[in-house]
Amino acid sequence: MPHTRDELDMLYGRETAKDVLLQELDKLPSLFGGDGRTLNNPLIVNSESRAMAGRLMKNFVSKELGQFGRAWHMVESEIVISSSIDGYIERQVMEELDGRRTVFYFDLSRSHGGSLGLMRRAYEMRVLDEAEGWLVMQ
Repeated sequence: MPHTRDELDMLYGRETAKDVLLQELDKLPSLFGGDGRTLNNPLIVNSESRAMAGRLMKNFVSKELGQFGRAWHMVESEIVISSSIDGYIERQVMEELDGRRTVFYFDLSRSHGGSLGLMRRAYEMRVLDEAEGWLVMQ
């Protein structure tokens, strides 16, 4: 079972702990966690590369809804941040040919880690608009 960052820092020191954490993450599947259908149960995209993360998400949705461009297309994509959720969650809305919309939530913390820190600072500084306790950036 992976350790928390604080536990690894105590055991190995900050720089080595980062390497150990990355090695543990590399052992996990590319996609794992929840089913991606709710904010509290996002699908975790385990990729450092943003381009690869995008391909993994597209492939996942294609397995769920059918071929991209023929069976569905994306109509919305936004980042959802809350002080109560630890991670960088992207909410994507897909529209199927019959007009039905399906929402997926992806945890992109690994590929967007640096951006998360900036967004958290913006949250703390109240730069982002707050609605019902959630911050949403489009």
